[in-house]
Amino acid sequence: MLDLYDAFLLTDDADDLARAWEGALVARPGRIVGRAADDKLPVVLHMHGAYGIGECEEVMAAISNELGLAFVAPDSFARKYRRSNCIAGTIESGTFPPADIYRRAEILHAFSELKKTPWVDANRIILSGYSEGGEAVAVWGHLVPCCAAIVTAWSCCAPAEWNWADGLRLRADLPVLQVIADGDPWFDRPGWHPALLEARESFEQVIVVGSTLHEVYRLEAAQQAYRRFMGKLGKP
Repeated sequence: MLDLYDAFLLTDDADDLARAWEGALVARPGRIVGRAADDKLPVVLHMHGAYGIGECEEVMAAISNELGLAFVAPDSFARKYRRSNCIAGTIESGTFPPADIYRRAEILHAFSELKKTPWVDANRIILSGYSEGGEAVAVWGHLVPCCAAIVTAWSCCAPAEWNWADGLRLRADLPVLQVIADGDPWFDRPGWHPALLEARESFEQVIVVGSTLHEVYRLEAAQQAYRRFMGKLGKP
């Protein structure tokens, strides 16, 4: 049986965070003609959703590499006590209470590790997240010096009882792309819909009309939005 006390104690544990980093999905693009062998790469640092590394990460990694960016997705589920924080079938969340502060710690740790990685251009790190990971980017992304952010399948809006998760808490001038389906069942409830989010500088919001997919990354409109946005930092 999961001991939540022990799980909370490991939130910022260096060894436990190392498990997430060492289990990361890492995808680097093939050699680009004209790029010097010692050139550093821009990187998409991606936070996966509440069910771990999967299809979304494969799609995002492929698009990143296509554009000349490396892709790194730490594995939160490599940590000792990690469990899913939601039940998709019943649209229920909060089943693993430490999840949100775990993701905060993982973002900070991953940035620290990327800065020490020889092939990483530390000035061109895009912070990305899907679903639970998108929430982490929106809420905690201001803690790291990313050059841009991508929020997928997270509305950045929440009702009063979830006020800690409400809003887009990234610096005002940071380029941000939000991609979400208009009928996503997680966010078609009062207070959650992304249309409630206020416009801001350097913010691009892609709400795919006519779709109920939480897995919005599967859609061509979403993938083209990723290409436009990430392409500004990819191939020279």
